[in-house]
Amino acid sequence: MATTARITGKHPGTAGTVTVTGGTSGTLTGNLGSGTGTVDDSGTRAGILGGPDIHVDRHDHAEYVVVSITGTVDLRTSGLLQADLEPTLDSADSRNVVADLTGVQFLDSTGVTALVHVGNALREAGRTLTLVSAKGPVRRVLEVSGIDRVFAVVSTVEEATSR
Repeated sequence: MATTARITGKHPGTAGTVTVTGGTSGTLTGNLGSGTGTVDDSGTRAGILGGPDIHVDRHDHAEYVVVSITGTVDLRTSGLLQADLEPTLDSADSRNVVADLTGVQFLDSTGVTALVHVGNALREAGRTLTLVSAKGPVRRVLEVSGIDRVFAVVSTVEEATSR
């Protein structure tokens, strides 16, 4: 059995089609490359092709939205991250956003750029982006890139949501 998913988006790596053989997980092939991953039940989102996966969960609260990110954020996945964060930019939503990066094993400059894009859009709407990252390589990338001087970076989600 094969499942085909259409992936759409404005950013590199987020547009194209893939076919998954073996149900909703297995070998991905298509015009975006090949690798292993999964397609969700709606057939609209596929796992990362040919590389480590990224997973984004959104948790809505009355005063804020927590977006928990796990996996690797790099050239292959940063477009998917940004596409997953775009719904938090809804102009009808006035809540601040907390991006929990504690489950991210690797973050490169394309991931930083995606976070800056979302953070700037939130700021223009009068909202804030708070990044959560414990000490370690991801926190170091945030510090070296200077993003910690533009957006709040804290160590825990609890610290971010009590601000």
